[in-house]
Amino acid sequence: MTPDEQNIRLSHADRESAIARLQKALDEGRLDIGEFDERTRDVYAVKTVGELQRLFDDLPDESRALDPSVHSIDLTPEEVAQREAAKNSSENCSDDKGIWIAFVWVTCITVGIWGISSIASLQLQSFWPIWPVGIMGVIAVAITIMSKLDPDD
Repeated sequence: MTPDEQNIRLSHADRESAIARLQKALDEGRLDIGEFDERTRDVYAVKTVGELQRLFDDLPDESRALDPSVHSIDLTPEEVAQREAAKNSSENCSDDKGIWIAFVWVTCITVGIWGISSIASLQLQSFWPIWPVGIMGVIAVAITIMSKLDPDD
């Protein structure tokens, strides 16, 4: 950066960008909350690009992309493949799990309403919950099958 560029005054967008960069450093664990708070105050106190740059001297340059999959441990390719496979299978399970939880809730609520109305009328009512439960069951099965067939999910 040339001396002339260092003397350019900061804009609101420059300050917001700097704070976003500090937030990213906080999220990555490069700063603790006290350092983040102090540097955020400093962002609003500095007036020029050169002064602002000094706040980031001990942080990695954003143009230098760090591999987020590698932190403090080294993984073998087999371990990376195992983690990816486990992540993908758990993502598919969690997608299916939501629809089945909803299915159970709908079943419990509708059968409960049917049971209460049968008890209140002192006679067994027609089992109407078969319609919402049946329709939702077909949808849940279809979603489960489609998620197993689609390799992009």
